[in-house]
Amino acid sequence: MEQGKLGFGFMRLPVIDGAQENIDLEQLNQMVDEFLGNGFTYFDHGI
Repeated sequence: MEQGKLGFGFMRLPVIDGAQENIDLEQLNQMVDEFLGNGFTYFDHGI
């Protein structure tokens, strides 16, 4: 199986009520699970 060539960026995360400091961790976990489940593995964390 060919590995996907897509990265998951962490510059803009889902937030609750538009507050940038209030990250929606449940939605983020679902997004990461979907990303990994589709064979992608590269995370761009900006550090």
